[in-house]
Amino acid sequence: MKNILLVLALAGLVGCSTTPGGTSSITPETVNKIARLAAFGSAAGVLESNPAARADLERARVIIATLVAGKQWDVAQLAAAFQNAGFKVLHGERGVLIVTGAILAADLSGRTVDLHNSAYAEQAILGALDGLNLALGQH
Repeated sequence: MKNILLVLALAGLVGCSTTPGGTSSITPETVNKIARLAAFGSAAGVLESNPAARADLERARVIIATLVAGKQWDVAQLAAAFQNAGFKVLHGERGVLIVTGAILAADLSGRTVDLHNSAYAEQAILGALDGLNLALGQH
């Protein structure tokens, strides 16, 4: 329940905006950028202050890489990988990736998108893997 309240509070902070007809105005490509920069920024920040966190981040990277290899666009597993590494929200230059309760991406203007849609899930997972690879020095 506490996680759901946190997500609701964060969603309230960043706002929720949709276009007429109820669809988000964030594109899958934007979700990729948000996820990539959020994963990179959050992981790099943690590594700078706590190098011992590398093992948890490596485990998250392996889980996410396995999702990509199997073309499994499961945002619950993406969220679990980041939660196990100690994250509830990942912050980046383009927005945030919320990985507790409702799994969302939000851009800097406050628009949000639920990542359970497969096109958004795929791009969130691909972007998160790219960001972790950069932060961990993988190619």
